[in-house]
Amino acid sequence: MILTVCSATKKDGAACAAKPILESKYCMSHHPDSKEWRSKGGRNKSNIARAHNRMPDGLKPIVDGLLNGFEQVHSGDLEPRQLAAMAQGATALIKLAEFVLLEERLSKMEDEISERYPETN
Repeated sequence: MILTVCSATKKDGAACAAKPILESKYCMSHHPDSKEWRSKGGRNKSNIARAHNRMPDGLKPIVDGLLNGFEQVHSGDLEPRQLAAMAQGATALIKLAEFVLLEERLSKMEDEISERYPETN
């Protein structure tokens, strides 16, 4: 028998009116596995985690160094002007990395165009 509403009771004692999932008698919130699902759900989903995952491997140590620099400035172990100099250097490196990535993409596009339309060479 397929239930149309969850069989569980809410914290206030009222019957849960949510739809059951996975051929179960419980909704997503009351399902016995829901705690495990929720714990996995948010991992590596934040904007920061996605940005870090998409970042070229060569830039990750630079970003990590800047984050460490923020902590050191906060604790008083590093002068703010030193962090500013680090950030300026990081900005230059990031601009260089962007240039290299764009050059690689442009070269790949040019190669694909040459392969598709050999008469234009």
